[in-house]
Amino acid sequence: MIGKLKGTIDSHGEDFVILDVHGVGYLVHCTARTLQALPAVGEAVELAIETHVREDQIRLFGFGSATEREWFRLLQTVQGVGTKVALAVLSVNRQLIGTPYRHPKGTPLRDESGRQRSRRRSWSGLRRRRERGLFDDHRRGS
Repeated sequence: MIGKLKGTIDSHGEDFVILDVHGVGYLVHCTARTLQALPAVGEAVELAIETHVREDQIRLFGFGSATEREWFRLLQTVQGVGTKVALAVLSVNRQLIGTPYRHPKGTPLRDESGRQRSRRRSWSGLRRRRERGLFDDHRRGS
Protein backbone atom coordinates (compact mmCIF):
# COMPACT_ATOMS: atom_id res chain seq x y z
CA MET A 1 0.00 0.00 0.00
CA ILE A 2 1.07 3.57 -0.59
CA GLY A 3 1.27 5.57 2.66
CA LYS A 4 3.10 8.72 1.58
CA LEU A 5 4.01 10.48 -1.66
CA LYS A 6 6.66 13.15 -2.05
CA GLY A 7 7.05 14.93 -5.38
CA THR A 8 6.12 18.00 -7.40
CA ILE A 9 2.67 19.20 -8.33
CA ASP A 10 2.06 18.60 -12.02
CA SER A 11 -1.54 19.85 -12.20
CA HIS A 12 -4.76 19.88 -10.23
CA GLY A 13 -8.51 19.74 -10.67
CA GLU A 14 -11.58 20.42 -8.59
CA ASP A 15 -11.02 17.53 -6.16
CA PHE A 16 -7.66 16.05 -7.12
CA VAL A 17 -4.01 16.80 -7.74
CA ILE A 18 -1.59 15.03 -10.06
CA LEU A 19 1.64 14.50 -8.17
CA ASP A 20 4.78 13.78 -10.22
CA VAL A 21 7.06 11.41 -8.34
CA HIS A 22 10.22 10.71 -10.38
CA GLY A 23 8.34 10.85 -13.68
CA VAL A 24 5.23 8.94 -12.59
CA GLY A 25 2.04 11.02 -12.25
CA TYR A 26 -0.24 9.92 -9.41
CA LEU A 27 -3.83 11.17 -9.41
CA VAL A 28 -4.59 11.85 -5.74
CA HIS A 29 -8.08 12.82 -4.54
CA CYS A 30 -7.93 15.44 -1.78
CA THR A 31 -10.14 17.41 0.56
CA ALA A 32 -10.75 21.06 -0.26
CA ARG A 33 -8.69 21.89 2.83
CA THR A 34 -5.66 20.00 1.47
CA LEU A 35 -6.02 21.44 -2.04
CA GLN A 36 -6.10 25.01 -0.69
CA ALA A 37 -2.93 24.42 1.32
CA LEU A 38 -0.93 23.04 -1.62
CA PRO A 39 1.86 25.12 -3.15
CA ALA A 40 1.85 26.23 -6.80
CA VAL A 41 2.30 23.90 -9.78
CA GLY A 42 5.92 22.77 -10.08
CA GLU A 43 6.68 23.06 -6.37
CA ALA A 44 7.50 20.18 -4.01
CA VAL A 45 4.90 18.69 -1.67
CA GLU A 46 4.52 15.67 0.59
CA LEU A 47 1.10 14.07 1.20
CA ALA A 48 -0.08 11.39 3.61
CA ILE A 49 -1.87 8.82 1.42
CA GLU A 50 -4.75 6.43 2.00
CA THR A 51 -4.88 3.74 -0.70
CA HIS A 52 -8.18 2.06 -1.62
CA VAL A 53 -7.90 -1.07 -3.77
CA ARG A 54 -11.05 -2.40 -5.41
CA GLU A 55 -11.63 -5.05 -8.01
CA ASP A 56 -11.76 -2.49 -10.82
CA GLN A 57 -9.68 0.44 -9.53
CA ILE A 58 -7.00 1.74 -7.21
CA ARG A 59 -7.73 5.17 -5.72
CA LEU A 60 -5.36 7.37 -3.76
CA PHE A 61 -6.58 9.92 -1.22
CA GLY A 62 -4.12 12.57 -0.07
CA PHE A 63 -4.00 14.62 3.13
CA GLY A 64 -1.81 17.39 4.45
CA SER A 65 -1.31 15.56 7.76
CA ALA A 66 -1.47 12.08 9.22
CA THR A 67 -4.16 13.32 11.63
CA GLU A 68 -6.44 14.28 8.75
CA ARG A 69 -5.87 10.84 7.19
CA GLU A 70 -6.80 9.16 10.49
CA TRP A 71 -10.05 11.17 10.62
CA PHE A 72 -10.77 10.06 7.04
CA ARG A 73 -10.35 6.44 8.12
CA LEU A 74 -12.41 6.93 11.27
CA LEU A 75 -15.31 8.62 9.47
CA GLN A 76 -15.62 5.66 7.11
CA THR A 77 -16.27 3.32 10.03
CA VAL A 78 -19.70 4.93 10.47
CA GLN A 79 -22.46 3.07 8.63
CA GLY A 80 -23.31 4.79 5.35
CA VAL A 81 -20.20 6.99 5.26
CA GLY A 82 -17.92 6.21 2.34
CA THR A 83 -14.99 8.00 0.80
CA LYS A 84 -17.06 10.77 -0.82
CA VAL A 85 -18.87 11.69 2.38
CA ALA A 86 -15.71 11.45 4.48
CA LEU A 87 -13.89 13.82 2.08
CA ALA A 88 -16.85 16.19 2.13
CA VAL A 89 -16.99 16.26 5.94
CA LEU A 90 -13.27 16.92 6.19
CA SER A 91 -13.55 19.62 3.52
CA VAL A 92 -16.21 21.66 5.29
CA ASN A 93 -15.58 20.96 8.97
CA ARG A 94 -12.29 22.66 9.82
CA GLN A 95 -12.92 22.24 13.55
CA LEU A 96 -13.07 18.45 13.25
CA ILE A 97 -9.34 17.87 13.10
CA GLY A 98 -7.85 17.68 16.56
CA THR A 99 -11.12 18.10 18.47
CA PRO A 100 -12.47 15.73 21.11
CA TYR A 101 -15.26 13.27 20.30
CA ARG A 102 -18.45 15.23 20.82
CA HIS A 103 -21.28 15.77 18.44
CA PRO A 104 -22.30 19.17 17.14
CA LYS A 105 -26.11 19.36 17.08
CA GLY A 106 -28.22 20.11 14.10
CA THR A 107 -26.93 20.20 10.55
CA PRO A 108 -27.89 17.10 8.56
CA LEU A 109 -25.25 15.00 6.86
CA ARG A 110 -25.98 13.05 3.68
CA ASP A 111 -24.63 9.61 2.97
CA GLU A 112 -23.56 8.38 -0.48
CA SER A 113 -27.13 7.45 -1.45
CA GLY A 114 -28.34 10.97 -0.60
CA ARG A 115 -30.22 9.97 2.57
CA GLN A 116 -30.12 12.51 5.32
CA ARG A 117 -28.21 11.53 8.44
CA SER A 118 -27.96 13.59 11.53
CA ARG A 119 -24.53 14.49 12.79
CA ARG A 120 -25.64 13.21 16.17
CA ARG A 121 -26.10 9.71 14.74
CA SER A 122 -22.77 9.81 12.92
CA TRP A 123 -20.87 11.14 15.94
CA SER A 124 -22.45 8.63 18.31
CA GLY A 125 -21.43 5.89 15.85
CA LEU A 126 -17.85 7.18 15.88
CA ARG A 127 -17.82 7.36 19.66
CA ARG A 128 -19.14 3.79 20.04
CA ARG A 129 -16.55 2.46 17.59
CA ARG A 130 -13.77 4.34 19.36
CA GLU A 131 -14.87 3.06 22.79
CA ARG A 132 -14.93 -0.54 21.52
CA GLY A 133 -11.46 -0.12 20.04
CA LEU A 134 -12.70 -0.81 16.51
CA PHE A 135 -10.84 2.17 15.09
CA ASP A 136 -7.56 0.83 16.45
CA ASP A 137 -8.14 -2.47 14.63
CA HIS A 138 -9.05 -0.60 11.41
CA ARG A 139 -5.83 1.42 11.61
CA ARG A 140 -3.76 -1.73 11.79
CA GLY A 141 -5.37 -2.94 8.57
CA SER A 142 -7.53 -5.68 10.16
